[in-house]
Amino acid sequence: MPSGEIANGNEPGAEHGKGSGKPQMHFPRRTGSGEMLATSQREYNVELVCPVPPDTSWQAADEHAFDLTHFSIDWASCTVVCPQGKCSHYWTPGTGPSGKPTIQVQFRHADCRACPMRAECTRSKVGARELTLHPQTEHEALQAARHRQQTPEFKARYAVRAGVEGTMSQSAYALGMRRSRYIGV
Repeated sequence: MPSGEIANGNEPGAEHGKGSGKPQMHFPRRTGSGEMLATSQREYNVELVCPVPPDTSWQAADEHAFDLTHFSIDWASCTVVCPQGKCSHYWTPGTGPSGKPTIQVQFRHADCRACPMRAECTRSKVGARELTLHPQTEHEALQAARHRQQTPEFKARYAVRAGVEGTMSQSAYALGMRRSRYIGV
């Protein structure tokens, strides 16, 4: 089964609920987005146990900088509050480079220019801080998964897949199981 597809219950690595015939958990190699996490849980009642892509912003790489987790998002009023207490003034739904829905958030230039923490927030010399958000359900699913994958419980659960991957790799490479001597097998 290609990485990213939802299990239908016949794939290895899917844990079945008692008597349901449907998996409760699936262990894909990796998920590409919060959309997949949210959809699998909402529509199929399947929990994806897999690593999610990390936040690749420079703010996430710098422990002193303000990454997305430092901002408070009020989805109902369509506003974001920065770590210094300033409220965003621009919230516009749009489409990202891959054609998926996103939300563009921007803060006021005057608020950002005068901020004593500007260097920890943005590298722009004249512009204000901007954020790109996923829709609410996807954003929340992705943030929860990023937090969950740092826990020892997640690492222990995902180790099941690592064990299976090791066995499959050994079969394929060490024992030559990719080549069969029999036609039709």
